[in-house]
Amino acid sequence: MVHTVSSRTQPDLGSAHVLVVEDEPFIAYDLILAVEDAHGLPVGPAATVLEALDLIGSHKIDAAILDVTLSDGTVGPVLEALEKTGVPIVLHTATPQSSGLSDRFPQVAVYTKPTAVAVLTRHLAKQLQR
Repeated sequence: MVHTVSSRTQPDLGSAHVLVVEDEPFIAYDLILAVEDAHGLPVGPAATVLEALDLIGSHKIDAAILDVTLSDGTVGPVLEALEKTGVPIVLHTATPQSSGLSDRFPQVAVYTKPTAVAVLTRHLAKQLQR
């Protein structure tokens, strides 16, 4: 499911540990700041699939914001690892249709770049409240 939403209200992540996987440094920094602004605790950022899997294995993860295409491949293995935990996940991608991940993981929200980072954290906040 691909979403387009405005960024009007400030989300509250309630101290949730949010995994940030993004290989573009400026976008990763924006995501980290957005998680902090929403009262979340960022985990990462991870710039590769391997780094993300390491963080999943060594940190508490309550939610995740994932870029789809990383320097070492698509984020599929990270999605598989997180799917087992049932945490809310947001995919943030420039090309939502090209990866095929939305077919394999239909429950995961997909937002196209550029989407305001507050929209991503708001989505996670709503999912965490359920």
